[in-house]
Amino acid sequence: MEISQNLAASASALGIELWGQLMGTWASSVGLGHLGRYDEMIKGQWAWPSLLHGDSVIALQLAQAGRIDEAREMVRRLIVERAIGEMDDWTDCVTLTNLLNACAITGDAESARVLYERLKEADDWYALPVTTTGRPLGLVAALLGDFDTGRRHLLVALDFAKRIEDHPETAHVRLALAGLLFEHFPDERAEAAEHLNLAVREFRDMKMQPSLEDAMRLKLRFQGITSSDVYTSLDTVARVVREEKPDLRPHAAPDGTVTILFSDIEGSTQMADRLGDKQFMEVIRDHNAIFRSKIVKYGGFEVKNEGDGFMVAFQSARKALDCAVGIQFALAERNESAEEPVRVRMGLHAGETIKEETPAGKEDFFGRNVILAARIAAQARGGQILISSLLKALVDSAGDLTFDKGRDVELKGLSGTHRVHAVVWSADAQPSEGPAPVPSALAPGSPGVLYCTTSDDVRIAYATFGEGPPVVFIPYFNESFSIPEEQQFYERIGKARTVVRYDSRGTGLSECDVKDFSHEALIRDLEAVVKALGLRQFTLWGQTLAGPRAIDFVTRHSELDLRLVLVATFTRGADVVSRDQIDGFAGLARSNWESAAQLFADTVGHERSAANLRRGTLFRESSGGETVARILEDIYAVDVTALLPQIKAPTLILQRVNDNLFRYEFGQLMAAQIPNARLVPLEGETMRYDPRDVAEIVQAVDLFLT
Repeated sequence: MEISQNLAASASALGIELWGQLMGTWASSVGLGHLGRYDEMIKGQWAWPSLLHGDSVIALQLAQAGRIDEAREMVRRLIVERAIGEMDDWTDCVTLTNLLNACAITGDAESARVLYERLKEADDWYALPVTTTGRPLGLVAALLGDFDTGRRHLLVALDFAKRIEDHPETAHVRLALAGLLFEHFPDERAEAAEHLNLAVREFRDMKMQPSLEDAMRLKLRFQGITSSDVYTSLDTVARVVREEKPDLRPHAAPDGTVTILFSDIEGSTQMADRLGDKQFMEVIRDHNAIFRSKIVKYGGFEVKNEGDGFMVAFQSARKALDCAVGIQFALAERNESAEEPVRVRMGLHAGETIKEETPAGKEDFFGRNVILAARIAAQARGGQILISSLLKALVDSAGDLTFDKGRDVELKGLSGTHRVHAVVWSADAQPSEGPAPVPSALAPGSPGVLYCTTSDDVRIAYATFGEGPPVVFIPYFNESFSIPEEQQFYERIGKARTVVRYDSRGTGLSECDVKDFSHEALIRDLEAVVKALGLRQFTLWGQTLAGPRAIDFVTRHSELDLRLVLVATFTRGADVVSRDQIDGFAGLARSNWESAAQLFADTVGHERSAANLRRGTLFRESSGGETVARILEDIYAVDVTALLPQIKAPTLILQRVNDNLFRYEFGQLMAAQIPNARLVPLEGETMRYDPRDVAEIVQAVDLFLT
């Protein structure tokens, strides 16, 4: 992108501005594609017809932007118009390569077969500094069912890309090769995994987010997570509508605009797991009946329903909002008596004028406005209605609706930031500044939540309960009294003690609009709570991800009279998980926090159980995917091993014997290097408080603290 800007500026200075604009646009298209900024890339199509192979570039760009029908139509037209024959010069090579790439993306086997025959003997060529010929040949050979030949083409392309040190192309070839091996060569999974891991690392280092997401989807399939886990009902509805492109002009306002509502049930995947098919379908029927009754009442048109996901179109922006609010009130009333409450997230946007029934007109509407509404809904929480700034401007003048101050968000697949506002439809409706708070610091008998401010001006929520010597629990993420075994543990440990709990930045009731989640920043959260309470003598409890913070804190604050309890923890992040594992979870957290939160909960408890399903809901509601991804990425780099000999505080270490994540050997290492430490082995493998050994844990702590 910088090169393209410099080209345009230099050419303008030389008095050849048009040439600079052409060169700049050609150069920027590569960068825009790598960055996933397809709308901007498409806007530069004016520059390509000036090149002999320019039309083939446009066809490829249409495919990359997801405009499948247009891409297929253009490829087929070019095959006829160019009377594409045997490859006989460099320009034809570029044209054929671009068209083959487009066919591989769109799955157009008919056109691919024609093009493949023209280029199949030239898999060791290079079509401009963009792609090898072998990569699209390999993808198309696989599309046509010749997997062995596809593998051969890709290996040739990989060797070529590595020799000329084209890192983006090397990563793309590795991703293609990993997918082919994974799907069609089951005995080559180790090789597939190696290629995939290298591709993930390359894409991450080069910040090629769309390609990284593609690689992470494949990686999740390796790990047994299917596309139904990764994609939500919102994605499914949006994808189907975009493919079908129904005619919505009869449902538009006189000026041709349509207000679009997207909705789905928060946590529906986990709900289905918990309830089973029969009971879950009863919940879906209740939900859908309420939804459809309100659609009829407010004059909406049901465009598509997939499971619990809806897309609805309205002529009136105000009626669309009234319908959304009516649905939320009806569901809230239902939830008061229902065994299984349903929390629905909604997003609305007013679409621009629908153009004539042309491919370009349809794409303008379905390719942007529909996706925008779906992405806004994905930003909402259960019970929340989010709307675009455009829709707010349309309905705000009446003055009888209340909105929050709004926030700027990045929406997947759309460039730039977008302002969204929450509709305050009830006293309990949450504003949009962050995720629905789960007050993990609250406990039975708590006088309420208090707030303190860190040295970098972040507000932290904390609370205390009980009486006696204080025990400060550092939150590793979220612990809650609504999980029975955890409630039992905190009640037991809180007898004759003051329990201090708080929410870290970005989670629960603490400030959520935060950028810094580093180890240092999380230490500042703890320091703020300790300072606010005026604590000088207390026990510090660091469990799992919070252990390194506890270790660091006690070495920094020798002026305090401390005792240290470390539970199922570690000293160096890289010893617990690999870089690829961190990338995998962070990628899933960013793309689908609902699935990631449950995966995190299942990892914590080592099983899929009712308690873990509840824990998954708490994880999901107490924070957001981006926050958790950044916390995990920073934790990977933490290493407090060198601090262990500096710990002066008496230390109790509780470590599970069979925990494969926070291994027992970590506890042995800490006990060997901390001067005044005692290691207590616990049976079992779960890092959480197992009801079967709460008494054993409490007994060990009581003995240590008395």
